[in-house]
Amino acid sequence: MNILFETVRRWRLPLVCLAWLLTILRLLPNREYQTFLSGGFFPILIAACAVLLPLTMLALVRRDTPQLGARETLATALVLLPLVYVNHARGAVLGSGALDTRYVGSGLAGGATGARATVGGGETLLDLYLDTEKFVGKNVSLVGMVAQNNPQVLEVLGESKPLLFRFVINCCAADATPVAVILDGDMPSTIMNDDWVQATGVFTVRNVGGQDLLVLADAAAVPVATPREPYLYMQWGVF
Repeated sequence: MNILFETVRRWRLPLVCLAWLLTILRLLPNREYQTFLSGGFFPILIAACAVLLPLTMLALVRRDTPQLGARETLATALVLLPLVYVNHARGAVLGSGALDTRYVGSGLAGGATGARATVGGGETLLDLYLDTEKFVGKNVSLVGMVAQNNPQVLEVLGESKPLLFRFVINCCAADATPVAVILDGDMPSTIMNDDWVQATGVFTVRNVGGQDLLVLADAAAVPVATPREPYLYMQWGVF
């Protein structure tokens, strides 16, 4: 028992630094860190690796053996706890479950003039949300996830219609805010909650009960693969 205790005490600090370093390095190659953070964090993560590497080396070569008591054990657990979440949620994407708790309706954005999504190539749900008048009456093609039986839609419309949605991130997944349009058309019965689809239709704005709703009329949808970047990102925050 004493040997185990002494081993843990000797190797605790280098192993903690190494665990963080390896976790970050695993997330970098395929941008898997974007499950949790916006793309702008890439240089910060590189800097973190540059700091963690020498810290790990210094912890390995230090001659004195650090103390290990209740306080040090608790501190170590708190430092390692985020790594448990990161490795458990690796590759996961916020879906319809998070949408039900964060979605507040598809009303138009206020005070968002000039803001743009950072994803290039074609319009996105965020583009429609921020520059609505530009797209009204036009045929658009959007990629997003599907949410069936959303309670807010049911409450406003009095009937259930699917939503096409994506989450917008300023900083990290903790501040993710959904943007969505109502799909008004014949949807294939095989499309389920959290399926990724490409939906096409005429973008319209309908006023229901004093609320402007963003709608894709005559909508048709086909399944697509999960995008490399499932979230949308702001150049500067409006949410």
